[in-house]
Amino acid sequence: MEILYKYFGCDEHMRAFLKGQVYFNSLSYFITTEDESRRDEGENMNVYEPDGGLKITKITGEKIVLPASLISRVRDPQNYFVFCTSKEKSRKLRDNFNAVEIVKIHNLFEFRKRVKRAIVRLRRKCIIKSGRLLEGPVEYYSAEGLPGARHACPDKIIMAKLDVFEYQKEYRFAFAKRKNAFAVYRVNYSIEDEVLCRGYPKENEVLNLGNLSDICEKVIL
Repeated sequence: MEILYKYFGCDEHMRAFLKGQVYFNSLSYFITTEDESRRDEGENMNVYEPDGGLKITKITGEKIVLPASLISRVRDPQNYFVFCTSKEKSRKLRDNFNAVEIVKIHNLFEFRKRVKRAIVRLRRKCIIKSGRLLEGPVEYYSAEGLPGARHACPDKIIMAKLDVFEYQKEYRFAFAKRKNAFAVYRVNYSIEDEVLCRGYPKENEVLNLGNLSDICEKVIL
């Protein structure tokens, strides 16, 4: 049975979680948060930066090479919400996240079931319009490698990160507010010589899962 770990920056947040208050932060939160341990300005994007430069063919047929990246961004990142855990318990992650408390989720099957039920409740109340839950280990990729279909698919972008973060061994849960939010090509493309941080609004959604003490427990590292 798979075990997950959640790292908390304060005791208050850990206690709220064990009582069932599960905070899903928006992608825009992670893009712009002042908390450096959790900020990732590339959270809503796929980056393709091939070795030797980006090869471009103009309409005229002229071919050029640019020292730049092809970036596809999920639109409206404030409307996508994620809950991040890790498959690993380590001092490195504790220090990286400035964590003071760690909780072990020892029954992933039941936790997943409760998250799905909470999302259904939000949909019935018309708070969100999509009932789809993304869940699983994050895919880590190299910016130099071909992205395949990932560049055009919001669900694949949200469940992937650059391989510089591979040490986090992240296991992620995610959902969206809008209907068809995960539709193919719901992304914006740009060619840039650097990844730019955008001024997106920060939002979150709180799922009430009920008391989690039967499937989660505080652990000491």
